[in-house]
Amino acid sequence: MVESSTVVDPYEELRLHAGRGAKFSQENAVLAAVEETLKTQGLDPSPVSYMGCLLLSLEADRKEPELCAAVLTLLERAMRHVPPSLLMAKSSKIANVLVTLTNAHADSAAVLRPMLLCAKLLILAHPARGSLNADTQKLLRWILEFALHSLPKVRQRGQAIVIDLLQESPQHASTLSPTVARFVEAHLSKLSLKDAQAALYLLHLLKQALPLLPASSASSVTQGLLRLPSLGHPLLSRSAFELLFAVVADADTSINAATLSSVVESLLLRASESDSASKKKAGSGGMEAAALRTCAAAAASLAALSPAACHSKLADIISAMLRALWRQQVSGGHASGSQAGNSGSHGVNGSSGVNGSSGGNGDAIGDEELPQLLRSCAGVPMSAAAAEAVAAALQEGLSLRYLPLWPVIFDACGCMFDGLGNTAHPACSKLLVAMATLYNEPKLLGAARNALVESLGRGAKAFGPENFLNLVPLKVATSSDGEDTAWLLTVLRGHIGNASLHFFASYMMPLQDWLLVRAQQLNADGRTVERKNLGNLFEQVWALFPGFCACATDAAVAFPTIAKAVGTAINEHPQVRPALLQGLTNLIMSQRSQKSTT
Repeated sequence: MVESSTVVDPYEELRLHAGRGAKFSQENAVLAAVEETLKTQGLDPSPVSYMGCLLLSLEADRKEPELCAAVLTLLERAMRHVPPSLLMAKSSKIANVLVTLTNAHADSAAVLRPMLLCAKLLILAHPARGSLNADTQKLLRWILEFALHSLPKVRQRGQAIVIDLLQESPQHASTLSPTVARFVEAHLSKLSLKDAQAALYLLHLLKQALPLLPASSASSVTQGLLRLPSLGHPLLSRSAFELLFAVVADADTSINAATLSSVVESLLLRASESDSASKKKAGSGGMEAAALRTCAAAAASLAALSPAACHSKLADIISAMLRALWRQQVSGGHASGSQAGNSGSHGVNGSSGVNGSSGGNGDAIGDEELPQLLRSCAGVPMSAAAAEAVAAALQEGLSLRYLPLWPVIFDACGCMFDGLGNTAHPACSKLLVAMATLYNEPKLLGAARNALVESLGRGAKAFGPENFLNLVPLKVATSSDGEDTAWLLTVLRGHIGNASLHFFASYMMPLQDWLLVRAQQLNADGRTVERKNLGNLFEQVWALFPGFCACATDAAVAFPTIAKAVGTAINEHPQVRPALLQGLTNLIMSQRSQKSTT
């Protein structure tokens, strides 16, 4: 909108179509009549004079919809070039004309669409800063009602205008958003099942409008959205979860921590209600999955704003997700990440509802969603009490009831270890020991066993080898009836962290000596198979050496105690020579790095 009302022809585009067909024929006919009137009255054609003449025409008599639409189209184009101050002065009169026309042509999309554009210009004429006056607030609420209109073309124009108003500038958004938020909240608070269609229209508007609202307004609207699933309408619930997911999962969300916390609590309750309903009614499981997926996304965003608030609810979310995953499994609805989607890739597949996008509308929780929850929430500082509660919730999933889900649960445990790092001990010690006892479970086969070993390795790296082996002792059996946990060497390989070279010297060096001597004894007794097994373990012990060297901070003290043994092994045991040389290289690089940072 420009300040000057001179030397501007607002109808230049329309004149190009004069006499060339049906397009804008009605508008050109009205324009000719208006210009004749201005000429008769001795007025120069200008946006202001055009606006005055057109308003008089609209007030004068009741017109047919087509003629009225043409006059409104001309009025809107003139208003674009009228100074805002003049529009504000005439806003009450113009608004009354628009309302009267609306009442007369309530079912005519041709009239309502240009009328809404005129109303938009009146709103934008209001100063960008400061609160709205009563007339402008009333006009904005009037426009908002058209965003829910039953006629699709009118509704689309109404919603587009609301979005345009919010996008016009941050100042306008700040001024207009309280009125928009109050309008939405009022409609959400009184919705009932018979209003489901209107609710879907409102959700479609919110899909575009919610990201544009300031934090306070967005948070209050989000609270209102939490009520919709309780109406029990499947499509409405699905659409509400989609929108909530999109809002809370957005990295740039304006939702505050208190609202995110409320979302988590409400959706946990909703998931619990869906849990009870799923035992009685088919189809409730999909709502439970959508609620938990959105709940997890809200928790992930909450972790960045208020870790303590997130962690206080994390164990409950994990338990609820485990129960939902188990029900999916037994009902045949379990889906892999590629089938149901996952929160790690921000969504699930589906096209119905508000936005037809991935998000909160999947009928099943994907395999990746529980691990992703831990990746997002355990990577920020967590209190020991919260970590113990989360570990206990994960340990619940290690019962045989959840056997088909163990690979997913093992991955989630690994994510927990990764996130906590060296603070995983002692909070997760019971969880680690419980996982290790499953290695010899007869039903643990194939990929599940591999997932267990990988997860234990991540635990070993977080705990450090000394704490890890104190909790899960390494035992080597040379007879069939002896307890053997030599598989722990495989777990440790590639997962050495938070380690000291002193521990390698005090624990691993005696072990490799014993393995070498015992292998020689077995060979002398003709037990070549056992001798070969111990020889492999001897190599596996030395294969850990590079990992210790890479993170050792006590090399100056500890390395001299093993230097001779390392040299002897390099000379006498070529099978471990590559690991030893790699370890020495890592040690040198590590020391250089530590020296450069001091």
